[in-house]
Amino acid sequence: MPEKPAYDPEGTYDSGMRVFSYIIGGIVAWGLIGWFLDNLFETQWLVLVGILFGAAAGFYLTKVHGLTGSKPAKASVGHPAHDREEAEQ
Repeated sequence: MPEKPAYDPEGTYDSGMRVFSYIIGGIVAWGLIGWFLDNLFETQWLVLVGILFGAAAGFYLTKVHGLTGSKPAKASVGHPAHDREEAEQ
């Protein structure tokens, strides 16, 4: 059984999950803050502002953390392309 590869900070799955969590987390957190402020001030539009701000903040965090952009995918252990390269050497 092949060893499990060490943590890869540039892994596509991990990066995708981090992007997803930043954006969804921002939407939920700031949407709840907007909902609370809507109830406090008896308005109906702050929840929308909170949701939009949360989405923008999530996208901003993904950009700051370098999770967006085009990076070539690395072949990992157990991947057919990686196995083929080892066999050719």
